[in-house]
Amino acid sequence: MCLGVYLAATRPLPLRDWDERRPSFNVTRLAAEEEPVRGRFSRPHVVYLGAYTGCSCGFTVDEEGEEEAAERSVAELVAYVRDAAAAGTVELFTCWDGDYLEPAARRLELAPDDLADPERWFDELTFATIRRAETADAPRDASGDAPHDAAHGGAPGAREGTDRRRVAS
Repeated sequence: MCLGVYLAATRPLPLRDWDERRPSFNVTRLAAEEEPVRGRFSRPHVVYLGAYTGCSCGFTVDEEGEEEAAERSVAELVAYVRDAAAAGTVELFTCWDGDYLEPAARRLELAPDDLADPERWFDELTFATIRRAETADAPRDASGDAPHDAAHGGAPGAREGTDRRRVAS
């Protein structure tokens, strides 16, 4: 069983395919059995965030020799969430497979860079609201989001994804 990490935003989020030949950070659409997790979020666009293991378990180190791969996955996660939060507040939820509708046991307010330390957030039933660092000249709407730039179509770099393949860790 895996601890899953889900991210929700007001705009579509770009996908990053899982490639078993070159395992790394990946972002996929929800699998059919994960659809209930949408009920945890106030934002409509929800994706699954996976590490080098294919699943979210690789955001922490379980076995000796995995440190570099886990650190790389966490660094890519931070960069991805930072990019997503630049367009407005995002929400992150972690839960065990099947616990998609369980109430959050912990609620956090984080900046994207706070995700660099998984001990702060990578725990079952943790819900985090993640906002970018505010700047004086950044216009915001009532929800705290930056105005949408229609010329960019919402999710630059978005591509078709494939079902992720979870690897035993």
